Amino acid sequence: MRISLPILLMVLATHALGEDWVKHYADRVAAFEAENRKLEAGTKHVVLVGDSLTEGWNAGRIKKFLPTVAERVLNRGISADGVGLNERGVLNRLGPSVFDCKASHVFLLIGVNDIGHDGHAIDGTARALEKVVKTIHEKGKGVELVLITQPPTTKRYADMNPAIVRYNAKVLEIAAATSTAVIDLHARVKDDKGALPEKWTTDGLHWTDGVYEVLGKEIEVVLARPVRRK
Repeated sequence: MRISLPILLMVLATHALGEDWVKHYADRVAAFEAENRKLEAGTKHVVLVGDSLTEGWNAGRIKKFLPTVAERVLNRGISADGVGLNERGVLNRLGPSVFDCKASHVFLLIGVNDIGHDGHAIDGTARALEKVVKTIHEKGKGVELVLITQPPTTKRYADMNPAIVRYNAKVLEIAAATSTAVIDLHARVKDDKGALPEKWTTDGLHWTDGVYEVLGKEIEVVLARPVRRK
């Protein structure tokens, strides 16, 4: 069967992009491991775990929107990552992303890259998330885990919003069943149509400073409360 040149080029480009994401994942995990080896024994860290939305917590945003804890925040976000439905994902990097971080709190926002635009993979994603949550509770002694609901989207990602709402319902169910704290970011940033305001996004999915500011305030509120798990 002959393959047209445009289709062939598209396939090759997709394959190359996939390899880049695999390398990015490996490079980030290696960087986490190196950073963990240098952590001071007496400091408890606030760990942000997730995909590109979490990796977007750069040093400037951490300093500006998490001012009271900026010096002990660790960013464990990896662009294009998921819950752990393949050989990558949060489920497969809990050591360098959670357990080896000397963490007091872990804030987890993950799943949008897994569920599919039409939500066909919501159930599998939720099962993997539940496994992540239970593993952290079982092995993360003294770690306070906080789940974050997926915010809505807009523009070319707007078709994902019904699936995001359904996935968030699963997140809330998992949180209730496992006594896990939640920041309902979706409720904080949606507009009257259930979408992400365009002023708060660069492409319909990724955020401008506005969402980081909202989430930062919510994280600071959680950190001001006594730790629930000992």
